[in-house]
Amino acid sequence: MVRCTLLLVVLLTSISQCYADQYNEKKIKMEASNITLTLNETLKAVKENNLSLISFALDAQADSAEADSNNYFPDPTLFVSAQNLPTDTFDFGQEPMTQLKFGIRQAIPAGDTIQIKHDTFQMKSEMKYTMQDRLWLRLKLNVEQAWFEAWYWQKTLKILEEDVVFLQQTLEITQSLYEVGVRNQGDVLGAELEIIQLEEMRIEALKKSIEFKNKLNTLAQQNIVKSAFSLAFKPIKYKRILRAALPAKLDAHPDIMHKAHSIHIATQDIKLAEQSYSPRWSLEASYGLRSGEDDRNKDRPDFFSAGVSVQVPIFSSSSQDSKVLSANKRRMSAENSRDDALKNMVYEYIDLQQKYLISLKQSELYQSKILPKLAQQKTSTLTAYQSDQMDFDGTIRIYLKEQKSRLKYHRILIDQQKMLSKLNYWIPNRIFSTQQEIGIIQ
Repeated sequence: MVRCTLLLVVLLTSISQCYADQYNEKKIKMEASNITLTLNETLKAVKENNLSLISFALDAQADSAEADSNNYFPDPTLFVSAQNLPTDTFDFGQEPMTQLKFGIRQAIPAGDTIQIKHDTFQMKSEMKYTMQDRLWLRLKLNVEQAWFEAWYWQKTLKILEEDVVFLQQTLEITQSLYEVGVRNQGDVLGAELEIIQLEEMRIEALKKSIEFKNKLNTLAQQNIVKSAFSLAFKPIKYKRILRAALPAKLDAHPDIMHKAHSIHIATQDIKLAEQSYSPRWSLEASYGLRSGEDDRNKDRPDFFSAGVSVQVPIFSSSSQDSKVLSANKRRMSAENSRDDALKNMVYEYIDLQQKYLISLKQSELYQSKILPKLAQQKTSTLTAYQSDQMDFDGTIRIYLKEQKSRLKYHRILIDQQKMLSKLNYWIPNRIFSTQQEIGIIQ
């Protein structure tokens, strides 16, 4: 009897634990489905995990340290030599000119070579930080473009799920009318086929949603967008910039700044090449120790020597002219590259800005007129079909038109956000986020 009781207790405990595990698992899934991942959180993860951004900072610090190392004269040369030793005895005190000579030589770089090299490496350091900013803007743009696409396909899945309800109602009405002989079997098969085609659209949308979520994971280099997560973002608000002020705004873009740094470095190269026209100086001082006595039986005095040497560019002027000419040509090339990039960026910005402003009129038309009318027509169509006032093909035609319009409307909205994201790429900090969320799909 006791054994049976224990067995019953163990059985009830196992069943309770099983139900508890199922409840907890279901609760976790429900909680996960309510978790949203914002665009800012994704951008933060991408910025923290990208090692190339860190590498640019390290390279900049390396160039800065090298600039400091080039801000000094080259190390002096110390020398010691035994001079004028007699070869018959090698006696240090035998001859008056025998001496042990210690000295130092110091070369002085031509002109402003030291300062020019220091400034060049400092500019290279700043250039690395500019390249870091440029990489971050490109990563940010790629993340935003992928994010908006992922949101669109997530919204598409939501719309298709809502359409399942309408098609199920249509199928039920068609089956009931077919049973009483009002509709034929072709209408029933047509409704079933529309449900199957809708499922195929849902599968395609799911593939696209997973594709862009995985792209976000790739950019962040970690699994930040899980299948149970929802995507939410705040729409970008656009502030128009006058065409006359546009070049000055774009001039601060990292792409243009990078080319401006190249011009500065080319200018420094010209200055460095021009230093070859300047003479190169060198200083030397030495002290010679002597041994032995002179004719007056006194210790021989030591020798001290000092001198200056100069290297004058007399026979190499053609080589120096070529160096300066080469440096000037490189600067001209860098200037043309910068001007060309700035002009292209101005016209690309204007083109995209015009497309965005036109798109606003299109989205307003859909929001205020097209979608409300189609929603009313869709609602009345199902009633008319149920009362045998509209055929099946007409009902499905209106349904497909309404579905297509809703998807197109959200595509327009997302394309607008993608355009603003690109405009924001060109002029950072000129486009600000609002506090209104355009939607959370769960």
